[in-house]
Amino acid sequence: KQWVSTQSTGEVPAGQAEPAEGQAYNPYFHGYYIGMAQQLYNESVDYEDGTIPYQSQIAKDVIQYLSWTSNPWMDESIMYGMKAMSSAAVMLILSYIFMRIRRNGVRSRQIHFAVAGHDKSIAKNGNVNNFSKYKDVDDALSKMKR
Repeated sequence: KQWVSTQSTGEVPAGQAEPAEGQAYNPYFHGYYIGMAQQLYNESVDYEDGTIPYQSQIAKDVIQYLSWTSNPWMDESIMYGMKAMSSAAVMLILSYIFMRIRRNGVRSRQIHFAVAGHDKSIAKNGNVNNFSKYKDVDDALSKMKR
């Protein structure tokens, strides 16, 4: 973009010699002067909306037009990208909510371990024996069963 702007305006920075007739200053070329005259001048274009047609504004508009013509489908691509990202965000939120609901039983399950040799008493009566490390929970559960 900068190259096109410099090429079309031919602005000479302070400290550089003015170009000869039919040449233009361009810092991107060896020797800084090319054999092509300046392309844009102040007030060479009339804008319908009343914008003052300075050389820099005209160059900016030309560059914008050239970048649009190089890829006219960019607006469409950006819209598809926005739709894809929003769909992915909605799917992520829904999958998180579904996972929380679906795994709630697994996450709230309590596993009670018994000391070796006392596992038969658990299977016999369905209650956890006194060697459980969750004695308070076991007492509450046994009260609920009554």
